Amino acid sequence: MLFRIGLPFENFSEYEIAIKTLLNRRNNIAHGTEGKGISEEEYTQVKEATFGIMNGLIHLIMDALKEKKFLKVIEN
Repeated sequence: MLFRIGLPFENFSEYEIAIKTLLNRRNNIAHGTEGKGISEEEYTQVKEATFGIMNGLIHLIMDALKEKKFLKVIEN
């Protein structure tokens, strides 16, 4: 998604495993294949990754606004 709007996505590669874990957990719960809770340690990891991603996105968007990057032409 970030790539499509011209924002660098490489900064978030450290969260890739946490994102996939969260997505898989969500899908398993939604489809009824998993109903148990998660450990406190897993919750903390997901929470930290979520807030890290949110803060990173805030900084990317604010930087793009300050630098008016949304006005620049992106070459393919």
